[in-house]
Amino acid sequence: MTQPPDSSQQPGEGQDPNKTTVFRAGEGGFGTPPPFGGSDAPLPPPPGQPQPEYGSQPDYGGQPAYGGQPAYAPPPPPPAPPAQPGQPYGAQHAYGAPPPQQQGYGQPAYQQPAYGQPGYAPQVSQYNQGAAPGRSYGIVGAALAIVGAILGVVSFTAVNWFTGGSSKFTDIHKVFGESGVDHFANPIAKLYFNWLAWAVLAAVVIAALLAAVPSASAFRAVGAIIGLGGAALTFVAVQTFNKHTDELPKQYRSYSEYLNHARLGFWFAVAAFVLAGLGAAIGARSKS
Repeated sequence: MTQPPDSSQQPGEGQDPNKTTVFRAGEGGFGTPPPFGGSDAPLPPPPGQPQPEYGSQPDYGGQPAYGGQPAYAPPPPPPAPPAQPGQPYGAQHAYGAPPPQQQGYGQPAYQQPAYGQPGYAPQVSQYNQGAAPGRSYGIVGAALAIVGAILGVVSFTAVNWFTGGSSKFTDIHKVFGESGVDHFANPIAKLYFNWLAWAVLAAVVIAALLAAVPSASAFRAVGAIIGLGGAALTFVAVQTFNKHTDELPKQYRSYSEYLNHARLGFWFAVAAFVLAGLGAAIGARSKS
């Protein structure tokens, strides 16, 4: 058992001056407080060993216990993208904002030209997409169709088709209605002078007027075909009688005889179909 020191002795009496007395915590009733950081804190290195550098702090308090998690800290924001070509160094867009659009290397920045400036193109919408670009209403084609219509009406109502008496369009139509004529009549001529000529004339004129509209270019071919067909029908129908020609008078036997006796009615009808078909073929006018 350790004996307590004699209180009658003065400090230092009876002790070896070459020995160093080490006082331990809790011994001798001194009650020395534990080092800072608790009893588990590491002690500074003893004399003679490398000491920590000046200003460095020892790891007082130790590490967290096993299974303990450190306090949560939000992750750092992602690094900002590098500056774009032509952008001043350090000028970055705000964090969270969408990145600027990349421009192709070597491509100039596109700018929409103002209305009326060179390079301006009108916007195509559902209201103007049907019109053919660069074309306007075909005045020439429409004029030819109107002239053809006038010639056709005159041919079918006012002038004679053959020499020798009254031979207007209506007169020929009446001849085909007489008894005994069907024995010699040309079937195509009978239809032509009945209703077919008027129907074909109306069809080619309407097709030509529609073909003059820029958005109805399909009628150009239709009108041209009808016009040529109408002219061909006129040449066939001019020979009113072509069956049993041996029973007919000489002037009614050959096709050339009909052409030799043809007058304005026939030629006006041919011109009407040709002009109307040509107007349809011309169609809309191209803008200069």
